[in-house]
Amino acid sequence: MKVMCMNPKKTMILKTVLKFLSQNEIDKPLTISNIAQELDIGKSTIYEYFNSKEEMLLSAMNLLNQMILDSLIKPEDLTLSFEKALKKHLDRLYEHAKKHEMLQEYVNHPDIGKLPREAKKHMMETMHETVHALTKFLRDILDIGVSEGIIKAVGPMRRAVVESLIFGGMFLSTDPFRHIEADALIAETYQAVLTLHR
Repeated sequence: MKVMCMNPKKTMILKTVLKFLSQNEIDKPLTISNIAQELDIGKSTIYEYFNSKEEMLLSAMNLLNQMILDSLIKPEDLTLSFEKALKKHLDRLYEHAKKHEMLQEYVNHPDIGKLPREAKKHMMETMHETVHALTKFLRDILDIGVSEGIIKAVGPMRRAVVESLIFGGMFLSTDPFRHIEADALIAETYQAVLTLHR
């Protein structure tokens, strides 16, 4: 996924769109007028950056994907020991989930549902790229464990189970009925990864 470099005003507009898309932040409908009003700017300023609401929505979702990658993929972790790298990554994943910054929080918004088929397809492809990048980073961390002799390499099915375990922990960490401590979840997930890589 390409790193997006934008000017601050465009970024501010897109972050405001994401607030509207999160459904919990603002109770007004997502319109260009309401975005402009929220930012105390003219609608013409928004049209300097976007030709349509559709383009603005897609750009906001692209920004969200990039923000997710920036907050969860830390290349410096790959210089750490396997245990430290995996536990730091798990901590970031679970903390991120608690902030409700996962993609499904946004894609369920009615305005996303109204996008044309091609726009939705583009958005889904971008989301798939994000998931692929997160999965690759996790595999890079697991490769550290293999190179250190802590875990063994496993086949595609077992690898998929491990990935499901780790990403599923994001949902578990936000379950309001379980109140699971993050440290305990990280420790148990780490032990489960070791077990699954025997």
